[in-house]
Amino acid sequence: LQHGNFVELEKVREEYQEKMNELSLYPEQLSSAEARREHAEAQTDALQAQLADKNETVAELNHKIDLFQGQIAKLKDKFHSVNEDNIELSNKAHSHEKKQMAADMHNKNLM
Repeated sequence: LQHGNFVELEKVREEYQEKMNELSLYPEQLSSAEARREHAEAQTDALQAQLADKNETVAELNHKIDLFQGQIAKLKDKFHSVNEDNIELSNKAHSHEKKQMAADMHNKNLM
């Protein structure tokens, strides 16, 4: 081989060696990226499971809230009904007291 060809051949060999060295990093980078992806997928699955649990808990709490609101509405209705009954009884009692007082006065006048 001539000296010029040898130098050129050596230059080409060095370029290919550099390319091979660069390419040798890719399998390691790919492996690392795959490990990160698998880790991210596992975290995503775990977070989705937690989210599903929390959504179920929220649904249960919303159901309980609906039940309590129904009970509160019934208790308010009952309270208003009892309050109206108390007012009616109070009015009747007051009316009876007046009648009793009138009867007492009438009896006094008869004596």
